[in-house]
Amino acid sequence: MPRIVSITLVLCLMIALALAAVDALNVSGFENERVVVVQKNDTLWQIAEKYCGDDIDIRKAVHQIRKVNGLEDATIYPGQELIVPGSGPENVGMKF
Repeated sequence: MPRIVSITLVLCLMIALALAAVDALNVSGFENERVVVVQKNDTLWQIAEKYCGDDIDIRKAVHQIRKVNGLEDATIYPGQELIVPGSGPENVGMKF
């Protein structure tokens, strides 16, 4: 019986550590990324302008948003959630 308890505790600890590691992962690889919910009449261009900052080429930002979210084209829908790299000193000179 004590062996089963030990195994159960070890498994619970491993699961907790794995969940913490997954939570710490950054999907796009950029600092300050955020999840943006698409609103009616939004475009990727508008979202990139609003959330990616003035210091990057918007065309590259749109490309990165598409890449990170697995979008084949620029078609987006209201209610859709997009991962968007944010602005900030960590993202200056982002490599797309």
